[in-house]
Amino acid sequence: MNPNELGDFYPKGFKTKNLEYYSTQFNTIEMNAFFYRIFDENSVHKWYDRAEPNFRFCPKVSQSISQFRRLRNCDAEVDRFITSVSAFRDKLGMCFLQMHPSFSPDNYSDLEAFLANWPKDLPLAVEVRHPAWYLADWYSKYTKLLEQNNNIHIITDTSGRRDMVRLTLTAPKTFIRFVATDPNEINQERIRKWVEVVSSWASNGLEECYFMVHQHPGKESPELARFVVNEMRKYSNLVVPSTGNRLL
Repeated sequence: MNPNELGDFYPKGFKTKNLEYYSTQFNTIEMNAFFYRIFDENSVHKWYDRAEPNFRFCPKVSQSISQFRRLRNCDAEVDRFITSVSAFRDKLGMCFLQMHPSFSPDNYSDLEAFLANWPKDLPLAVEVRHPAWYLADWYSKYTKLLEQNNNIHIITDTSGRRDMVRLTLTAPKTFIRFVATDPNEINQERIRKWVEVVSSWASNGLEECYFMVHQHPGKESPELARFVVNEMRKYSNLVVPSTGNRLL
């Protein structure tokens, strides 16, 4: 969720302390700010101090790496990014790499080299969006590459790209990006199906699940997120972290 899209979600008095309040209501966030710039460690330390103890930041790999250089000749940028996000310490969740739709299997060797050099102790989830990646032969090769490097396959559940809803685990963790639609009853039914899937995975060794809810208008997202959490707690073996009065 993007805090800037949450409308009247924030109570009065929290305009300059959005993170403090947000982290009492949710336990993680897709941190798109890193996509636009790589922050210095001092900024990260401040975010760390402002967030609740169980909160997890999921930084998006910088566009200077993924979009502009397209994974080539970007060692300096990668080093800066890794140094920066490592300052989140125990509040670092999962970094995620989202490639441009034009990044196709023709660029496989670039992805292969990039993942081979990515630190093995720093979890990375990957989303490729060119349709050719999801054709049978390429999808198998792509997911095997992720598995070999212990990277996580991002599952994107959105109405416009059903080819991206592949129930594949390439590591004992998963990263699901759920894009809501209207009416909300349909979203709840879709989420119930996801809870069944995640529950099955949890019973067979899944260790961690990041379930990211995207919805417009944003002010309705907290209730949908609450629904996800309640269903997960009822029907899966995963422990959903909770402190204070947070929704998640």
